[in-house]
Amino acid sequence: MNKKDVLELLLKSPMPQSPDDIRRQLNTNQPRTSVYSYLLRMFRQELLHRKRDNGGISYWISARGVARLKYLQNKEKSL
Repeated sequence: MNKKDVLELLLKSPMPQSPDDIRRQLNTNQPRTSVYSYLLRMFRQELLHRKRDNGGISYWISARGVARLKYLQNKEKSL
């Protein structure tokens, strides 16, 4: 799981995703707490939006996240 993977997943998603949904869709074996921490860091970098509802947390990509994803994709192409 890396930043590009998370941003691509959330860009394609029509709805906000829970950390557990993201973890499941990326098919990662990282501990649940690591995924939660990683998403929180991305939120603090303003790459993601988040909301709390009914005791859960949901994330979706921000405009800054879309710009970062484009940068990462272009960087990957130039390698």
